[in-house]
Amino acid sequence: MKKTEFHRQMLSTHSYSNGFTLIELLLAIGIISILMAIIIGAINPSKQYRDAQNADRTYTIRMYEHAISQYLIDGNAINDVPARIGIAKPICQDLVTGTDCTVTAEGFDLSALIAGAKYAPSLPVDPALTGSTITGYYIFKDGSFIRICSPLADPDCGNEL
Repeated sequence: MKKTEFHRQMLSTHSYSNGFTLIELLLAIGIISILMAIIIGAINPSKQYRDAQNADRTYTIRMYEHAISQYLIDGNAINDVPARIGIAKPICQDLVTGTDCTVTAEGFDLSALIAGAKYAPSLPVDPALTGSTITGYYIFKDGSFIRICSPLADPDCGNEL
C-alpha cells in the first residue's frame, strides 16, 4: 500500500514535458508569420527595386542631356526635336542610324554623340523598354532646352493622346 501511495505522489508532482505542445508550436508559428508579414511590408522589395531602376534611369537621362549640351556647345546642331514631352520621339540604338532610325523605327538618331566617343561612349539602353532598334529613352524640347525622358519614370513621356 505504501508503494501505491508513493507512485500516486510521484505522478502528481512529476511533470511530463518532453517537448512543446501543439498549441505552443502553433502560437510560435503564428507570431513569426505576423512578424515576417510586417517586415516584408515595411521593406517592400518590389518598391526598392523600382526605386533603384528609376535612379539608374535618372542617371542615364542626365548623361544623355550632358552629352547633348556638350555637343551643342561645340557648335553642332540637333534639328527636328519634338516640341513637347507628349510627342517625344524614341532614341535609336547605336547601330540603328540614318533612315533605319528615322523612317523604319520612327525614332531619333543621336549617333553623332558617339562618333569618336567624344560626347558619349555609347547610347545607354533601358532593358525594360528596349527593342532591337530603340533605347527606351525619348527626346523632346522644353523651351530652348533639349530634354530626355523615360516612359517608365514619367508617364507623360511620348504618350500624348
